[in-house]
Amino acid sequence: MNLYSEHLVGLEFPYGIFLTNVIGSLAIGLYLHPWQSRLEHSWLLAWHHSRQSLELTDF
Repeated sequence: MNLYSEHLVGLEFPYGIFLTNVIGSLAIGLYLHPWQSRLEHSWLLAWHHSRQSLELTDF
């Protein structure tokens, strides 16, 4: 239990935002475009969105 809570606290904040943006963008992309040809586009959108967020929250 202690190791688990310490691991959560150890996560860096910008990295958490990065993961949230990637997962959220992919989920939206897959929901709106369930075809495999659109999967790569969803990845690119997620990557671009996450890069912008990391630049805004870069310390």
